Amino acid sequence: MRIGASIIMKNRVAVQSYGWNLLRPLGNLQFILDSLDEYECDEITVLRYARSEDDAQAYNADIDVLESCNTLSPLSFGGGIRSLKDLEKIRRLPVERLVFSSAVFEGNYSLIEEAATLFGHQAIQCLIPISYNNDKVRVFIPSQNRFIGVEEIDFESLHNLCNELIVYDTDADGFDNLFSFNALQDIKFPLPRTILMGGIGLDVIKRAKSEGVAAVSIDNRVLHKEYSILEAKKYAGL
Repeated sequence: MRIGASIIMKNRVAVQSYGWNLLRPLGNLQFILDSLDEYECDEITVLRYARSEDDAQAYNADIDVLESCNTLSPLSFGGGIRSLKDLEKIRRLPVERLVFSSAVFEGNYSLIEEAATLFGHQAIQCLIPISYNNDKVRVFIPSQNRFIGVEEIDFESLHNLCNELIVYDTDADGFDNLFSFNALQDIKFPLPRTILMGGIGLDVIKRAKSEGVAAVSIDNRVLHKEYSILEAKKYAGL
């Protein structure tokens, strides 16, 4: 099982997210990437905080920042990828994988297929931001700023379109050991191709390994010593 780190990016800087609502600035993205390289992350995922008000100017500004960055760790990028022009811009970036979310929910499968042609199917990841309450899973559509029921998700298409699925527990984001494993019962996707994000702590990592999950992605708390990647691997027996 891989252990990576996730970074939320908004307005050209890295931010710490709590419950996907409260955002606190962390600062320069390159500084964060340098620190994560030292911590021997298996991979790093950079997600733009893209919502319905996201526009081309904000997207381009974030792309420019990421283009100037360097990292030794495999890098995934997503957030606001909505057109072929966006794909062309990403080809300038030091990224190995692309993360799609709204394009999946809105049926823009041709965009994802084109990305697979340009970057390879193994480079395609899809992101499902979830909220789990009262035994019900809801999925957030970033481009529409709204949740829908998980039953509306076309998991068969997801299975064919993406190499891996990131299940992002938005309620647990920024907190320790709160990822909602029960929600996975309604996520119709193979665990060996699933990445857990949001509320990742040592106990969640250990359980994820025992259940055969492909990877976990710790949020920006990994910059604190008590959440170090090496400590997490040791605790989980990796």
